[in-house]
Amino acid sequence: MVSEVAIPAAEHAPYVAARADIAGGLKVALDHFEIDCGHYPTTSEGFAGMVNCPTNFSGGKWSGPYLDAIPIDPWGNVYVYRCPGIHNTNGYDLYSCGYDGISKSGGDDLDDINNWEPHSPHGVIKSFSKDVLYAFQNSRFRIHIMRSLILLILPFFVEVRIIASLFSQRVRDSIARHPVAHTIWILLSLAAVFLFLTSLPRIAG
Repeated sequence: MVSEVAIPAAEHAPYVAARADIAGGLKVALDHFEIDCGHYPTTSEGFAGMVNCPTNFSGGKWSGPYLDAIPIDPWGNVYVYRCPGIHNTNGYDLYSCGYDGISKSGGDDLDDINNWEPHSPHGVIKSFSKDVLYAFQNSRFRIHIMRSLILLILPFFVEVRIIASLFSQRVRDSIARHPVAHTIWILLSLAAVFLFLTSLPRIAG
């Protein structure tokens, strides 16, 4: 069962436009092609076969162009078309890869809009949370996050020790007995903070 997440109103527009293309304009164009030619374009012919008559075309009468150009979704990516379809075995599968321009499931990602599930997309997380969701799908992003968390552990404990020394004579005595070790801990913490700060551009990218 696919869970659904609400799409904020401000972000509805591109999804509505993609749904209109898939269920409206592109469907009409594909149906016209099928009526004239006796079949839908094959996967290899694709949308190019609707703009220009396919080479060695046989069967029916191509009366195009059925499209002015290769159709692009609201995010600037070409719609994915396959015929015969995996889901629509007697027709075609058509989908947009949605917000991130990538589909890891062949049209069933949370943000994908397809022609076999009328309620797609199943939702995207709004604003910052949405970006984090897609970023976490990237393994490199997860690695950067884990490294950054590890780097922050050391300065966190050093900071706790310094704060504790303000209230505990025992901690102050320990620092006084091991000044070199304490200095090394501080230097390592500063190095960890520096490495964390230099990793931020990679995380953001």
